[in-house]
Amino acid sequence: MPEAKAIPQAGDTEQALRLAEQLRQKHPDFYFVYYWLGILWDRRGDREKARQHLLEGMRLSKSKRSLYTQLGDLEWKWGSLPEAVKWWLKSVVVQVGSQHVTDYVAFLHLSYVAEALGIQAACSQLRAWEDRIRTGHIRLTAQAANELYAATRRQATSAMRHAIELLYKHYLST
Repeated sequence: MPEAKAIPQAGDTEQALRLAEQLRQKHPDFYFVYYWLGILWDRRGDREKARQHLLEGMRLSKSKRSLYTQLGDLEWKWGSLPEAVKWWLKSVVVQVGSQHVTDYVAFLHLSYVAEALGIQAACSQLRAWEDRIRTGHIRLTAQAANELYAATRRQATSAMRHAIELLYKHYLST
């Protein structure tokens, strides 16, 4: 779809936003539009509009895994690890549940959170899934890994731990 390809290739954020809005008018249930609207509004510094577009895409689109991952990534960037974990978990569940596993980011980030929480079995399985998706790639830099470890130490909740344990038990260990 040439209109979709044009969004990430646009010259600036404003042009990309115009192209994304035009595509959304034509295809209001296409996840890719909302994915890019989230990224573009974040670039402009408007977290609420970024979040709003991603949530709207989740409501209207059939394909949600990339939207979940993107919202997780934005929540992580904005400083809320518990919210990021929630969305990354949803991405992993949808991918594994549908047997259409293509987006490694949620698996990768959750593996570091699981490791920091001391849930080694979940960490190992998440990394094994990530390796299946993109064999032979470097994981996170030491700095990025340390940021996730530190955030986990500061923001960890019992709900995060329980959710990762359930993910491992019901989706990753079989």
